[in-house]
Amino acid sequence: MKRLGLLGSMTVAMVIQASVIPASGAGAAKAPVIGGLNDASGGMESLADPGIAGLASAITTQFPGVKFHLVGHFTEANLSKVNVLFLGVAKSPNSGIKPLSKAEGTAILNFVKGGGTAVLFTDNSTFTANAPAINRSFLRPFGLAATGTLGAGQAITMATGTNPVASGPAGTINQLESYYPGWFSKLGASTLLGTLPANNEPGLAYLPAGSLGAGSGAVIFFADSSLLLDGTRTSDDTTGILNALAVGLP
Repeated sequence: MKRLGLLGSMTVAMVIQASVIPASGAGAAKAPVIGGLNDASGGMESLADPGIAGLASAITTQFPGVKFHLVGHFTEANLSKVNVLFLGVAKSPNSGIKPLSKAEGTAILNFVKGGGTAVLFTDNSTFTANAPAINRSFLRPFGLAATGTLGAGQAITMATGTNPVASGPAGTINQLESYYPGWFSKLGASTLLGTLPANNEPGLAYLPAGSLGAGSGAVIFFADSSLLLDGTRTSDDTTGILNALAVGLP
């Protein structure tokens, strides 16, 4: 079993009621908007799920007025309503979300090319039978690949130099604390932001704004989605995630 799956202590309904934009809402909101999967499709890594209620609260505290736009699948139309796409691969401790379809992958790629930011969490290759297919559906549009499984707790050490996850408006960190992570076997045009000392492989990567053409947005890639869960996430993990979101939030 990969994850602890512990629930946050706060009442997630209060956060969601205050923050979610209904999928049927007309037009883009003036407030900054984070997009993702709803609880039915995204499970325990959806911003609507009690298992990350603490993270949802931290986000709304760090970014006052931010809204969540959570949907069952991704289209260019619903992605046009958001500033940042926030997405993890796991639906339960031992199952994943449905792999993104080719159409969804194209919509997400076009969203980034159009100036949107994506914060994506892949995971190890064995947490569920189709983990490689789910990881691939997240990464292939951007030229990355993931593989492997490391045991239990693993540090991801931050690279020096310009690093928007290590240093940002939420604070400064030296490492993330992952839990049964995978790693990136191919980085494509992205930049290394963090390394797993256990095998010296990339655990955090960054495609800066402008990499996919003039006006394109950024993508931040985490090689472990357990970082999202209230039961395993450390304070440094929270800081890193908030810094990643800040890359695309006004």
